[in-house]
Amino acid sequence: MTPDVSTLFDASVPYAERAMQVFEHVKKNLPVYRTFAASFPDPAGDPHQIPLIPVRAFQDFDLIADGIHPETVFQSSGTTAGLKSRHPVADLSLARTAVITEFQRHFSLDNCTILCYAPGYADNPQSSLLWMMEQLIHQTAQHGSRFLPLGEPLHREEWSHLNAQGRQIILFGAAFGLLDLAELAPFAMPSNTVIIETGGMKTYRREVRREELHQTLSDVFRLDASQIWSEYGMCEMTSQCYAPGIPSSLATGDQPIQGFSSPHWVQVTIRDPQNPMRICEEGEEGKIGIMDLANVHSCPFFLTEDKGVSLETVDGEVIRFQVLGRWKRSQLRGCNFLIDTD
Repeated sequence: MTPDVSTLFDASVPYAERAMQVFEHVKKNLPVYRTFAASFPDPAGDPHQIPLIPVRAFQDFDLIADGIHPETVFQSSGTTAGLKSRHPVADLSLARTAVITEFQRHFSLDNCTILCYAPGYADNPQSSLLWMMEQLIHQTAQHGSRFLPLGEPLHREEWSHLNAQGRQIILFGAAFGLLDLAELAPFAMPSNTVIIETGGMKTYRREVRREELHQTLSDVFRLDASQIWSEYGMCEMTSQCYAPGIPSSLATGDQPIQGFSSPHWVQVTIRDPQNPMRICEEGEEGKIGIMDLANVHSCPFFLTEDKGVSLETVDGEVIRFQVLGRWKRSQLRGCNFLIDTD
């Protein structure tokens, strides 16, 4: 049975009900996942018992349901010598809904200008990050949203002009690109500016701790740390997770930890690397497991190689989680690999 796509983004429908419909659909129509899932007990209606296929499957197989032709195929940046991940997307309108709906949970598209800076991704036209940025720019193009030219400094006068229009300014960019901008033209950004970093630029410069990056951006652009956000996503996901910045006023004593939250159609779990069917306790490090129902026609259920920890859980569901980098640091990839802790 093909799941009712209209219910995927309907928060009034219990997640378990939506997830099990998608699970049955994927198990029936995606042979690779069907073979994998056959090695595990039936979930019996519990999404936590849905087996998560290793994310490497996106490198080794074309993960798209039988009889469906993709509208596009997103491809990872492939910064290592290994294979690139490929994510066939059958329904770009569904993907667009996922991007816009979650973004609007945090920001108003009716009252913002989005400026995007993503060096290193321009040579990958199949980048899911670039496509996501394009959708947000298209939604706010009338407000002057656009990609910023690469390698050029920000112009204070242009930002003053945008500020005078009274809309929130959102600078969305890959981490090391943002550091480049900070070096090219340090200045005090308007107080209504938010910077969203996506990690990224894995082969350029060096690894950087997220706290270090956020502090640098805060200092150089004269913004409170609460205005430096993070985004967590990857080629294999259709959806994104966001983490708001921590106000500078709280950055003393027992400093709060910046935590990501997921859309209501995405369930994030932290899994025991030795036994991925076991969900780690709150505060216990493990691999990040993804159940992204917007991947309904590809593979929604997979185990990443990202290290994470749940910061807050309610009734067994992860409300906030932290990304701690790659489980194997020799295999850096994805759109957010900044190291939070050693």
